[in-house]
Amino acid sequence: LSFALAWFWSRFKAQLPGYWLLRGLKFGLAYALLATLPSMWITFSAITVSLGMVFTWFAYGLLQAVVCGWVFARMNP
Repeated sequence: LSFALAWFWSRFKAQLPGYWLLRGLKFGLAYALLATLPSMWITFSAITVSLGMVFTWFAYGLLQAVVCGWVFARMNP
């Protein structure tokens, strides 16, 4: 996952203007929508879990993606 995040960051960091906190937030939101949301949809469709649990997992994945975005934006502007 870290290699995928690093590749995604190196590819799209030039298109995320602004302060590093804002860049990290935008990166995290984009990554969560492109990677985490489809995997949560597949999880909800494939196994018996409540919708609330899927939303909780998505929120946790979104938080992880935003924190990773902040780390990448701070270390590799």
